[in-house]
Amino acid sequence: MCMSLKARFFLVAPMVVAAATSAVWADGGRDKSRRERQPSSELHQDDILAAVKRGDIRPLEEIAAAASREMPGQVVGVKAKLRGAKLVYEFKIVTDNGRVREVYVDAATLAIVKVE
Repeated sequence: MCMSLKARFFLVAPMVVAAATSAVWADGGRDKSRRERQPSSELHQDDILAAVKRGDIRPLEEIAAAASREMPGQVVGVKAKLRGAKLVYEFKIVTDNGRVREVYVDAATLAIVKVE
């Protein structure tokens, strides 16, 4: 089954939001006590959205397209992670032959960071 990029985006976007809601990337005026309990490598969805609006990173649709160009297949999972000072998206993709692969895409440049 071949799914359009737009359909994949709408299936994957809720997973990205869920993955990105539990942590801190920029201050954004959030509750300090909550921040102290969370690892600094996790991200808030509000911070990701703000970074897209500032032009610091590309929209998820463009990042997902870069991953799909690198590894065609069905996207079954997405995580947003900080690698140093860079935001990197990890896409889990099931290829046509049924193999699960991971593609890491730099959110700012759309460069493929790693394929596993």
